[in-house]
Amino acid sequence: INIITVVFLFQSSHYSVHARIINIPDDHETIQAGIDASEDGDTVLVQPGEYVENIDFDGKQIILTGTYIFEDDPNLIEETIIDGDSDGSVVTFENEENDNAVLSGFTIQNGSGKLQVTENREFYFAGGGIFCSEANPTITNCIISDNSIDEYTTLGGGIYLYLSFSVITNCTINENSLRGNTGNGAGIYSIRSTPYIENCRIVDNRINSQYGSGGGINCYATDQAIITNCTINDNYAPRGGGLFCYDDVDIRIVGCTIRGNSSSRTGGGIQMIRSEGTISYCTIVGNSAALWGGGISIHQDNPTIEYSNIISNEAEFGGGITCHFDSDPIMRNCLISANTSEVRGGGMYCKSNSSPVLLNCTITGNESEYGGAVWCGNNSSPIYANSILWNNSPQEIYFWENDPPGMVSIFHSDLDGGEDDIVTNDNGFVEWGDGNIDEDPEFADPEELNFSLTAESPCIDTGDPEVELDPDGTRADMGAFYFHQRDIEVIPTNIEFPAIPWGELDSLPVNIINTGGTNLSIIEIVPANCQEHVYMELIDENDLPIVIEPTDTLTLQAYNRPDPRAMPECTALIVSDDPDEPEIVIEMSADVMSVDEDVCVPAFYELSTPFPNPFNSTVTLKYNLSNPVHTSIQIYVLSGRMIESLVNHQIPAGRHSVSWSAEGYPSGMYLVKMEAGEFRAITKVILTK
Repeated sequence: INIITVVFLFQSSHYSVHARIINIPDDHETIQAGIDASEDGDTVLVQPGEYVENIDFDGKQIILTGTYIFEDDPNLIEETIIDGDSDGSVVTFENEENDNAVLSGFTIQNGSGKLQVTENREFYFAGGGIFCSEANPTITNCIISDNSIDEYTTLGGGIYLYLSFSVITNCTINENSLRGNTGNGAGIYSIRSTPYIENCRIVDNRINSQYGSGGGINCYATDQAIITNCTINDNYAPRGGGLFCYDDVDIRIVGCTIRGNSSSRTGGGIQMIRSEGTISYCTIVGNSAALWGGGISIHQDNPTIEYSNIISNEAEFGGGITCHFDSDPIMRNCLISANTSEVRGGGMYCKSNSSPVLLNCTITGNESEYGGAVWCGNNSSPIYANSILWNNSPQEIYFWENDPPGMVSIFHSDLDGGEDDIVTNDNGFVEWGDGNIDEDPEFADPEELNFSLTAESPCIDTGDPEVELDPDGTRADMGAFYFHQRDIEVIPTNIEFPAIPWGELDSLPVNIINTGGTNLSIIEIVPANCQEHVYMELIDENDLPIVIEPTDTLTLQAYNRPDPRAMPECTALIVSDDPDEPEIVIEMSADVMSVDEDVCVPAFYELSTPFPNPFNSTVTLKYNLSNPVHTSIQIYVLSGRMIESLVNHQIPAGRHSVSWSAEGYPSGMYLVKMEAGEFRAITKVILTK
């Protein structure tokens, strides 16, 4: 696969005609000498070893790679080292390199950063491991580790990006550090850039400065940053231990785990200030801040946080989340649980004109001295709809008595203790809307942090009836995890009857099982291509629909009455009200014996209709032979080139089948050609992926 990757990079570049491979150390002793000798489109291939040097791509659009790209052995990354010897940045991109400039398969270590002087004659050191300014390289399959900048102002211990559209994938960025008076971005620092960071481990990076932010990642004035499927763990900074976003940053954090980060001030996991962004499908767990926002600190910001779990974080104020100074985040389908605050707001702390909106959220098991679930102060007005606030200690919602009054609005939600458990201190207003309840939500297993609803939960189908239905097609539930009310399982879906003599009758059961939590309705059973010899038991339409209760089974019969004059095949369709799988196909086929022979011999040659068609990965081709004959079945692309030979030998008379696994082939239309003596047949199959 990795060789194909290299070939693709060659082919996708207009430099590929004269591309060469320059070997280090065979052709040149140093990596820089190899870069200097290269031309755009070349590959500089570096053998394992330690190379003590500081390299500069110098505007070359080349692939600089270790042998990992060919051998796919992660140990080769650790064994192919570029060591900066504490003499500046280890790798430099600053001459308009584009995405054809690739750095792959190295350990980048022991860099100390590059001196930069601003127009105002201010200076800083940046990019301990990799310095990237006004360039857009691709950095993949690298370890950027043990780089350290020890100066007054420092940026980007591991990677520094300025005016860059860099792509960083499958990298480990760990144990980089910043020292001095101020440090930002011990792992990665991005300013006015648009980085794409995917499948990276950003761990154990530290800012050992009095002031600083972004132990793992710091994004400042960044046009757009996408961080997806990354692990951001055990980083430290005074602000934003894991990740820090500031000043007009459009950031999208998707599918990330942010765990065990810490800060001496705010935002143990994430801090967002004056930026717009989205946090989706993330787990933010076990982070801590000495002051505000153990999990997330939001300051003058309006992010969207959805389908994320904020668990077991801690801070003095806002164990889970802090919303400060005109912050109005929108949260959907989030779990806020087991967070602790020493003083105010175990789950959430709302201060200074902040009005978060929480839709379908579950806030449970959080603790604080004041406001186990939510603490409100200074004109803050949170809104909760279709949510569950349950078992937070010592109370669910608390208004601070010494601030200007605030307001809380609650609609179609389950609040432990009801309206009486909201402590206003005569300094807050409660909008107690329609549809609120005070009933045990019947979580599946709270001790194991499983807050899914059980079938007995009063929170099922009690959300706002005017909002979008749940994915199962029912009225919205309360809480972060809707209860899927209908599920169908059919066993089996492919029936092959054994051979029996002509004229006899055989039957096999088909079980339709309701594996969901509410009643399932069978709406229709549709036969297709069925004749009287192979067929499914049908139900009188007057008896439909049939209701199957949870865990119950409806058993139907499939029948086989052999007839040598007809094809023993049938397709039946079961139609139900299951929203995910409303139609299930049952394939039936049979072998038969003739009256005079042990094997039923078809009366004609035939290539049957492929099934399924279109298909995703494997298609079955059935064919009949009335006489023993040399038979070939081949697959062709539309241009006429044969790509697979499935059958090419003498075949006895009878009914036969062969499967084609199209793994590795692209989606599209293919031709199936069968030849048996003078018989010829061609049919089409469509592969979809």
